Amino acid sequence: MSLDETVEVVIPLVKTITNLTFRNLSYSVRQAHREPDAGEPERKHLLRNISGTLKSGRLTAILGPSGAGKSTLLNILSGYRTHGVGGKILINNEAVDCHKYRQLVAYTEQEVPLLENLTVRETLHYVADLKLSKNVSYIHKTKIVNDIVALLGLQKCSHSLVKTLSGGERKRLSIGLELVSNPKIMFFDEPTSGLDSAASYQVIAYMRDLARQGRCVAAVVHQPSSELLELFDDVYIVVDGRCMYQGSLDDLIPTLEEVGFSCPPYYNRADFVLKIASQRTDDMDSVEKLIARADTAINGYLENDTTHLEECTALLAESKASSQYPIAWWRQFVVLVRRTTLCTFRNITLTRFRLLGHLLFGLMIGSVYYDVGDDGAKVLSNVSCLVLFLMFIVFANAMTVVLTFPLEMAAFVREHKGNYYPVSAYYCSKLVADFPLMLAGVSCFQLIVYYLTGQPNETDRVLSFWGICVLFGWLAQMYGLVAGSVFPLDVSPFVVPASIIPAVMFSGFFIRYNELLAVYRPLTYVSYFRYGFEGLAQATYGLNRTQLGCSEMFCYYRKTSKVMEMLQMEPDRYWHDVIGLAVWIVVLHVLLCCAGIFGTKMSVDKNSVEITIPLMQGGTNLHFQNITYSVRQRKEEKLLLKNISGTFQTGRLTAILGPSGAGKSTLLNVLSGFKSQGVSGNIIVNNEIIDRQRYRQLVAYTAQDVTLLPNITLRENLHYAADLKLSSEVSEVHKIKIVNDVIALLGLQKCAHNQSQLLSGGEKKRLSIGLELVSNPKIMFFDEPTSGLDSVSSYQVISYMKDLARQGRCVISVIHQPSSELLELFDDIYVVVDGRCMYQGSLDELIPTFAEAGFNCPPYYNRADFVLKIASQYDSKSADVEKFVVKTEKSVNAAMNLGIQQEFNSSEFLVKGRGPQYPISWWKQFTILTRRTTLGTVRNPALMGLRFFGHVLFGFTIGCVFYNIGNDAVKVLSNISLLIAFLMFITFANAMTVILTFPLEMAVFVREHKSNYYSVSAYYFSKLVADFPWMLAGVTAFQLIMYYLSGQLNETDRILMFWGICALFGWLSQVYGLIAGCLFPIEVSPFIVPASVIPALLFSGFFIRYNELLDFFKPLTLVSYFRYGFEGLVQATYGHNRTELGCEEIFCYYRKTSKILEALHMEPNRYWTDVVGLSVWILFLHIVLYLSLRLRLRWNR
Repeated sequence: MSLDETVEVVIPLVKTITNLTFRNLSYSVRQAHREPDAGEPERKHLLRNISGTLKSGRLTAILGPSGAGKSTLLNILSGYRTHGVGGKILINNEAVDCHKYRQLVAYTEQEVPLLENLTVRETLHYVADLKLSKNVSYIHKTKIVNDIVALLGLQKCSHSLVKTLSGGERKRLSIGLELVSNPKIMFFDEPTSGLDSAASYQVIAYMRDLARQGRCVAAVVHQPSSELLELFDDVYIVVDGRCMYQGSLDDLIPTLEEVGFSCPPYYNRADFVLKIASQRTDDMDSVEKLIARADTAINGYLENDTTHLEECTALLAESKASSQYPIAWWRQFVVLVRRTTLCTFRNITLTRFRLLGHLLFGLMIGSVYYDVGDDGAKVLSNVSCLVLFLMFIVFANAMTVVLTFPLEMAAFVREHKGNYYPVSAYYCSKLVADFPLMLAGVSCFQLIVYYLTGQPNETDRVLSFWGICVLFGWLAQMYGLVAGSVFPLDVSPFVVPASIIPAVMFSGFFIRYNELLAVYRPLTYVSYFRYGFEGLAQATYGLNRTQLGCSEMFCYYRKTSKVMEMLQMEPDRYWHDVIGLAVWIVVLHVLLCCAGIFGTKMSVDKNSVEITIPLMQGGTNLHFQNITYSVRQRKEEKLLLKNISGTFQTGRLTAILGPSGAGKSTLLNVLSGFKSQGVSGNIIVNNEIIDRQRYRQLVAYTAQDVTLLPNITLRENLHYAADLKLSSEVSEVHKIKIVNDVIALLGLQKCAHNQSQLLSGGEKKRLSIGLELVSNPKIMFFDEPTSGLDSVSSYQVISYMKDLARQGRCVISVIHQPSSELLELFDDIYVVVDGRCMYQGSLDELIPTFAEAGFNCPPYYNRADFVLKIASQYDSKSADVEKFVVKTEKSVNAAMNLGIQQEFNSSEFLVKGRGPQYPISWWKQFTILTRRTTLGTVRNPALMGLRFFGHVLFGFTIGCVFYNIGNDAVKVLSNISLLIAFLMFITFANAMTVILTFPLEMAVFVREHKSNYYSVSAYYFSKLVADFPWMLAGVTAFQLIMYYLSGQLNETDRILMFWGICALFGWLSQVYGLIAGCLFPIEVSPFIVPASVIPALLFSGFFIRYNELLDFFKPLTLVSYFRYGFEGLVQATYGHNRTELGCEEIFCYYRKTSKILEALHMEPNRYWTDVVGLSVWILFLHIVLYLSLRLRLRWNR
């Protein structure tokens, strides 16, 4: 959208003046120890008794270098952060309560989390429904939404899902969310980040109009252009948590001159101020004079103007308001239910998996246990079916929602603190919106299994059975939501299945009540699995049912009283079980509500250097011809690049300019080789088409959003990049010097030892640039390298990029809104509009070329802003601009034909080559990646602690429950149950802890692999080897504890055999979890693992005997890894020449071990067969995992 296309938006007048005063705000955070003996950790002061006033009717710009405390100040003034803050906030010189203050304030953060499965228009409509009064009509809400969509230039993507938006479009949408309610006080954190100059001007101009209508509007802005700065009335400058200047824009330069700082003519005032603020040590006295002067002026004004200051002792007064939200609770609830339901059904993958999973597993379990329900000879199999039934329900419904809160928590916290709705409305809406899906899945599953297994076809029994299933599904759903809201994203998928095992142990199926130690018997009353299992048993065999059919001559369990006696269950306890499950559901609801309240209280924050640059011996000119790239959208092909051509010359720094959505980042993705699928055209380097491997060795690319490993420090990130990207001939000393130079260049000394997850946005951006600078490649691409940096840091970075070009490199950068000072550093300009080239040439020829086409630049106007203004008019003045674009394309093609000495007719883009691709050997890649992965794993104490101590804790728990049963022939069935429970815990504990490894690291892996860091196989083996010791340690600790406590035979060979099966099964589970995480989306993979384990468990030989299976299913036991694991443990326990067990009673049927193996339909001496079976499975899963990684790379082409 152009500046000439003004959008008229109705802005209601504010009848009352709203001035915001803050005084002596202080805020500090505790710093982590760097040394073990450092004593008490120091506190880092982010704000130091800072004061000021933001006036009604005036637009204030908050300026300051990176890390000065600007965003922290806005977090506090907006009410997002109140804990640990000292000072006072007053409105019109009066204290206001927290609820009233939140109604007055709107705050758009630097990074706003959004719901990915809503469209732009839907997102704005739901915000309007939540934030506007019920008196506002639907037509008026729609008009407001339309105005905002037009104002922010979102018409083209108004019906696109949020997850498909570009970075600039997401930023504009996040601003629009707060514009909906038109509040009295508005804060914006970098509202123009990601926008071109025309859109930035419109947004700031609209903010100024908001202020003119009587609102108090303040915005943190990075490097505003002179044109943008003119729109602000006042300026507030923050330096190191203190105020350096507060006053009008017109008084800024005179004030600076009074203390000795003179601004050159035609110099951007904002750049000048930031230069002073960033170089405090150069003239400390003058800067301190400025700060002291600002403190004196502000405090003097406040002393004269503040009348009720003494009455306010807290940051904000206690709330006395009866209601803090614009609409009633039930309206909030209805809107949130509609929104959540829409998001759920838009997540097609997960919804399909949930419904089809219930359907398919219902058919499978029903077919395996076909017609066992009314057969007294198959009672044990039917009872096993009931337990499997409950296990599937709990995993299918808990694991599908376990990531609901972790993935939405940031959006929930933002909306709650933004006064959208209370915790209770959100909480109830999540329950109600997901409940029908749970009910449909459980009902479908229950009816299929109930019918196929031949349970009694009586209406009251069917309804009783269904009632228990629904309650259990509801409980499981709540359990998953609680785990997801309490534990971190990478921990919650492990917590759910691991914590279910004890509940299963006390269900009454795996060990009978009378075999439990007296101390553990009360725990059966708090096991929800006990209530669910007993409830299904009562519905099946209770409720006045007397006897079953019998397919054999004699059935011991023909009378149902015998079944209940065997299960040690009293008759007619169905309603006790219903009440027990209902109590559990109520408890989980309370826990979930408390977790939601707790979640809202969590924080939602977040000198020139001389570098030795080696000379390049030969120049590298990059030509690209007729590059076309298209993507499929809604069954249509959308062209993002349209036969675009150009040349980037060695020794010159080129800026790629263009409005948002023009195709700049897409062009860089294609030219860097990151995007090759669906691309046609030629890339020519020094008059030669080169293969993909050679090209990748020449190229480095820093994308707009670079994902980093969270637990690795900044210095370690750079060191690992140097180890992977620099030749093995480069010494360690030289690598350290390069890393130190990069850190110094980018001003990262203070945070060099901080982990990536603790870095600010600007620090992360600088680190991502540094990762590519370490290898000094011949062709360098940067996508918005100055985003998030202040003017001084930006100047240093672009200056260094120019030095790189001067040494014989080809350096290209996409840049948004460069200042005049920054633009002067570039040699050439390449302008992209709608996937086509609008201009290519030197910076000096830019204005004359545009003037020839009839576009004249006003004097003292930033040339970049002028070009972007013309490019933004492509739609509105397409005739003039189209003529100019066509002329440019002809000129570019003619110049290229002169520069290229031969014609190239290759239609394949970046052909695959055969030469070496990586700078270091495979072995070095593997060892470096293993070290890095191990370090990242050890630095995750939450997951590591839960993982290892979980094995120890559950080892003691299960060992004590099954205490000393291993050599007792009376308790053989309980001991066999112990073995299957043992395998279940190993599976879930080792698969679920790594299931998010690849989803959380996939962006890092794709970026590093495409940047030529390492091969897929090196990464693949490093992940396996680095995690293997932790898996082995956990499994070994668990096995030894459980083996000893349960009283298994104390023979060295048996212990080693038992341990061998456990280690193989843990290894298999680990790889299984990695595959699921690699192949499926992050919200689906936690459901896939437990759901897909059920069939393997079903054919293990424990839940149904081999001879009871239909002939069709018998071969499936040969491919069940649970069968091999279970049989291996049975062989290690009862095989290997063991003949008899101890017996504490007069007669023990299972005293001879041959009877046990016969009952389990297992042949003796098959231990090594089971070892081979598990080994084959492990080998097969390794191959699948490797191919899965390859597939993910192909998806990202």
